[in-house]
Amino acid sequence: MDGWFKTGDLGKIDENGHLVLVGRKKSLIVLDNGKNVHPEEIEDLVKDEIPYIREIVVLEAKKEILGSNQSIIAAIVFIDMADFPDKSMEEIWQMASSDINKVNKKLPGYKMIRDVTVVTEDFEKTSTKKIIRQKAIERYRLVSSR
Repeated sequence: MDGWFKTGDLGKIDENGHLVLVGRKKSLIVLDNGKNVHPEEIEDLVKDEIPYIREIVVLEAKKEILGSNQSIIAAIVFIDMADFPDKSMEEIWQMASSDINKVNKKLPGYKMIRDVTVVTEDFEKTSTKKIIRQKAIERYRLVSSR
């Protein structure tokens, strides 16, 4: 292996010359326009800005825009209904969508979350408590196709 150990992590060198991990190779989203999106970067920003979103998975989705299917950034978020006993599911979705739109203002256009799905059960996880991203993506596709 010539001294290299392949972890699947992606990184960049910051302005101080330090290696900064930005995501995982297998979760990298390449949009139709060729732009690369690291979902972990957006997920971390949303979790930092919107504390009531317990978990989030950012993913690529297809949406019909001007008659053609195009890649967009979507998110499926877990919000505990017990945190909002006086709100309906529709009110919670509206609140989350509005707050995500505020976060979007901090992102370049191609990284903006264009579709939000709210779920009220947490995501399936591995034994090390990491979200199984593919299961969450399947859940998004199931919920959003209704």
